[in-house]
Amino acid sequence: MREPDLTTGRILLREPKLLALSGRHRLAGREAICLEDVADDTFADVVASVPDYWRDAHLPRQTPLGKALARGPAVTTLNEILLVAAAGQAISTVDIQVARRHARRDIFYARLLDTPPFEMGFVWRTTAEAALVRSFIRVAHDLPRHH
Repeated sequence: MREPDLTTGRILLREPKLLALSGRHRLAGREAICLEDVADDTFADVVASVPDYWRDAHLPRQTPLGKALARGPAVTTLNEILLVAAAGQAISTVDIQVARRHARRDIFYARLLDTPPFEMGFVWRTTAEAALVRSFIRVAHDLPRHH
């Protein structure tokens, strides 16, 4: 998060990025995939009202070797992402929780090797920070971490 009115806590969870793709996709069945392997595919374009840097963190604009990644069709929800992936219209990066909670026969999930993991932690409005917020975050940071 880069907005000046938001405060970020430390990272609590790092999870690998996965690719959601049609079960009929040519790479379905592979345990791990690199961006170069799917450089000619189209990625679902999440058009939610988020900053460009946030979208680019989920899906870079190009592969590590510099090939531009095509984005489209436009989607706004997870259900739309899964629908276009299942139909073979696009592929998408997702986190491991999506794969766990949305297992489907028509979608295959593979680990995406050459991108940084998703990082999750607390974010709060700086002006709303209070003793209660600080106490909650301190307790959350002290909890055991499960992967």
